[in-house]
Amino acid sequence: MIMDIATHIYTILKQPDRKYLTQEDFKPLLRELLSSHPVLEFLQNTPEFQDRYGELTSVFDIQWFYSYS
Repeated sequence: MIMDIATHIYTILKQPDRKYLTQEDFKPLLRELLSSHPVLEFLQNTPEFQDRYGELTSVFDIQWFYSYS
């Protein structure tokens, strides 16, 4: 079965017992992004700021991108 990219990402991120995504489902992806993206390198020494940045910015950006794609 071939899935479109949004369905594939949804399937990977969601918890097996749910049919929806929560903010918690994005945390592993956001942690990896914050620790490895060169533009976000300035955040690597500030874990508390990384958490807030991930909560406030990245989840909304991801949801907005897929809502309007």
